[in-house]
Amino acid sequence: MSGIIKYFREFIEGRSEEMCVALGKNNKEYKELCIKSSDLQKKIIDALGDEQISVIKEELYKAGFIDGIKVAKLIDKI
Repeated sequence: MSGIIKYFREFIEGRSEEMCVALGKNNKEYKELCIKSSDLQKKIIDALGDEQISVIKEELYKAGFIDGIKVAKLIDKI
């Protein structure tokens, strides 16, 4: 498995787990759906090639960068 696929898989798994814990502490059905979602994400990543993963990683970076700028602007308004 290439490094980028491993990185992307670990990122998604970690973030999914964080969200499941935060949002589903008291909701059994939600927890079960999070597990199913995580399993499906793993299958999708496995099916993607390196080029597709690179495109996704770049788009995630751009989205995070833009989100960071938006947060900085909000902080300036406070």
